[in-house]
Amino acid sequence: METGENSSGCSTDTSPSRILTQLVEACASRGWLNRNLRIRLKDARYRIFCSEAEFTAFRVNDNCGVSPGIPGWPVCIVSAERIIEDGRMKGFPLAEPGAREWLASLSTGSIELI
Repeated sequence: METGENSSGCSTDTSPSRILTQLVEACASRGWLNRNLRIRLKDARYRIFCSEAEFTAFRVNDNCGVSPGIPGWPVCIVSAERIIEDGRMKGFPLAEPGAREWLASLSTGSIELI
């Protein structure tokens, strides 16, 4: 297991529980814990939600005429036990941000609320 600290000040410990803890800390510091948020990251729209138990990020479908609810698909789910990322769900390289990129973006504030 990799440990240390990266340039954004986040631990490089790759355990799911540690990454979830850091996501919770980043969201709590901005008052975003337990809130559904619509954000923009790298010209794409997402819905994110973070609680003490789980972080989820859904890619919003930009096509009109989709069904109500969350019109999109999950791209990253982090719990204390596991990390599920878009590319690994499909068996392809990651096309959407992974857990570490979400953590870096939330920690540095490089997302836009919409």
